[in-house]
Amino acid sequence: MKRAIFAAAASLLFTLAAPARALEAPYAPVPAEAAPAAPSALAAWIAGLRAAIARDGAGAVKAALAADFAVRECATDPLAPCPDGLPVAAYAPVDAADRTVDLLDAATAQANPALGGALCAPAAPRFDAAAAGAMIAAAGVAARDLRLARSPLVLRASPTRAAPPVTTLPAMSLVAEVSRTVATPPAGWLPVALPAGGIGWTSDLGLEPLVSDQVCFAPKPGGGYSIAALLLRGMP
Repeated sequence: MKRAIFAAAASLLFTLAAPARALEAPYAPVPAEAAPAAPSALAAWIAGLRAAIARDGAGAVKAALAADFAVRECATDPLAPCPDGLPVAAYAPVDAADRTVDLLDAATAQANPALGGALCAPAAPRFDAAAAGAMIAAAGVAARDLRLARSPLVLRASPTRAAPPVTTLPAMSLVAEVSRTVATPPAGWLPVALPAGGIGWTSDLGLEPLVSDQVCFAPKPGGGYSIAALLLRGMP
């Protein structure tokens, strides 16, 4: 009982200390679909490459690079194309090989029109970009603040487990994190824009970004693939 009272008091103090701000506007929830699985031919080729790496080390990665292999920097905006005309990143070959190896565990891949249809992994979840844009505008956040909740997400009225749930977003929902607009959120809690307007709180810190670094594979005329590009999502 004392713990509940203390938690409620802490939540009240946080609410009183936070500066006044406009509530986030309502928006229509945006569902997402799981990323597409990598084609079986690509999955088999990657498995062979991993076996070669285990045997020969990073040299196997370098041997698999396309002649025009490039490292590109892309925006963290999940609604922006990647690559988007930005210059090739200054990235040491050994670092490119190491990061490529890190991404070979991905079981998903999707075609990238900006790279001539090369298959990039891991793939991003699929969602309605227009609906996501409306959600961003309503929540007053940047596109890079969108996250994916793979499991049902309980949102509470204040940042304490004693607070009542306001709503539960279904699994595979886009989430607008508003940490950048809330002064000093309590440790272990994230503020999220509610579909009905305003802010809800979650202690689930495992929300996933919608985009990540990717390695891209181009099919070779004689069969198999080459590594066409490494895309780094590090730009604001």
